[in-house]
Order: sequence, then C-alpha cells, then structure tokens
Amino acid sequence: NEVADLKANLARGQGFDDEQRLRFANEVADKMASARSHPEARPLAVSQAVFQRRCRDAIRAKHPDVVFVWVRADTPSRQARLAKGGNLVDKALGQKMKNDFEEPAEDELHVLLTLDNHRVDHSTEIAHHELRNQLRQVAHAASRLHARQHAAMQN
Repeated sequence: NEVADLKANLARGQGFDDEQRLRFANEVADKMASARSHPEARPLAVSQAVFQRRCRDAIRAKHPDVVFVWVRADTPSRQARLAKGGNLVDKALGQKMKNDFEEPAEDELHVLLTLDNHRVDHSTEIAHHELRNQLRQVAHAASRLHARQHAAMQN
C-alpha cells in the first residue's frame, strides 16, 4: 500500500516528513486524474490538507485549473474539533501541523474560508446553513478566479 507508512506515522502521533508530503501530494494528484478521466466526471472537490507550497505546486503541475480552499479556523475551534477524536490527528499533532503550514502566496490560486467559534458552532443547524453559504461563496469565488486566470492567459 502506497500510503501505509503515512497512516502509520499519523497513528504514532507524527506528521509526514518532506518526502512523504510530496509523495502524498502526487498520490492525491493521481487520484484526481483518475476521477477526472471518468466519462461522466463531475466537478471535483478533494478534502485534503496540503501544507507546503511545493506540494500544492506538484498537484498544480498535473491540474493547472485546481483552486485550493484554505480553511482557516481559530484555535478554540480547531482544538475542540481535534479533541472530539475520530481521526488520526490529535490536538498535539494538529498544533504541529498548524506550525508546518505554509500560507498560500499571493500568486497561488486559492480562496479563504474562515471558521471561528463566534460564527460556527458545529453542533447547530444554523452552523450547517452558514457553512453551506460559505461553501457556495467559495464556489463562486473559485469560478471568478478561474475566469480572471483564463482572461489573463488570453492577453
């Protein structure tokens, strides 16, 4: 299994090293290509943290039209979510991952989705409604960014 060592690292409470991050980014890009090659392929959304620019660039090299969504959460929201468990990332590893994260540069096509305790309480229907609205805004922003990028390439 190509990702067994990655899962083992997470299970031990460790993050990925640089080689593993890049290998995983390439694995994500390959899975995207496979999904997009289907004759009835629909627009694709991938939920995966990509912490370093070089890894985002590896995905962009295979999918130049990709738009990354940076989901930025305040510390209490992030810690509360990680404390619930149910995944391989605990609070300590989550903090390490936050420290390893490289914010998208100005020249990277991306949109920002901000979640915080004051606006999103993950246990209420209101939060789901607000999150849906924010995701719609992300989709519209991504569409506008693609249009601008396409127009710039035409000039």
